[in-house]
Amino acid sequence: MLKKLFKYEWKDSWKIVGGLNAAVLLLSLLSCLLYRESFLTALENNAGLSAVFALYNILYFGVIIALSLVTGLYFYYRFYRNLYTDEGYLMHTLPVNAHQLIWAKTFVAVIWKWISSIVLILAFFIFIGNMVGQDGYSLADIWRELRQELSIANIPSGAIGIIVIFVLMMLVAPFYSLFIGYLAISLGQLTKKHRLLAAVLFYFGISYAIQAIMTVFSTPFVSFMDSLEYISPETAIFRLTVVMLVILLVLTGVSVACYFLTHMVMRNKLNLE
Repeated sequence: MLKKLFKYEWKDSWKIVGGLNAAVLLLSLLSCLLYRESFLTALENNAGLSAVFALYNILYFGVIIALSLVTGLYFYYRFYRNLYTDEGYLMHTLPVNAHQLIWAKTFVAVIWKWISSIVLILAFFIFIGNMVGQDGYSLADIWRELRQELSIANIPSGAIGIIVIFVLMMLVAPFYSLFIGYLAISLGQLTKKHRLLAAVLFYFGISYAIQAIMTVFSTPFVSFMDSLEYISPETAIFRLTVVMLVILLVLTGVSVACYFLTHMVMRNKLNLE
């Protein structure tokens, strides 16, 4: 049944998010033509082209901002609408448990978040490529110089651990953001009135509490940054690895706690009135 829920969620959500991702890619590819030196030169003597170019840039960055917002807010909205409004009566009568309802939505949302992140990274590199291209460089030139610098630099082997932890943090981050939102929405539906407002307040309250916890761990990090010039590269790598590992554990712990609290509310305190 989880597979069917996943398919339903994917079919019902791909048009909006997929359309925005496609729009960002198409506009990014179009920028490769519009930022060529010949076209930019033509703009100087053509007011019509200049106006079109300005509108293109507004549209381009507007779509990028929309994609960044939609990948978060849109799936919060779907979670609320499908599980805590009139649609919830149908969803909660299906032969599935609360775990399956949550994970079906989470898997789809996380996949789209990863896809959107890749698309935004590609758009960023295309934009950088267009900018440096105006100075006679290319991304290939920058990459070649970076590889040369890295080959000359004596990078400690422990840096691999930092890369691994960073990748794990990027994988955990979508679950972290989703489960905080899910918990806030679930707590908000416990109120009799103004549930969306209550959910927003719960969201900021939970986020503030997490920031307070993270502040406790930020003090050693600040001390670590201040001591960089006095310690060896190996010691710096080790300390940075420890700090990043602690952050990863906090993100994971908060994600797990928010998930089980959401499940508990949905299973024991469901209120669709």
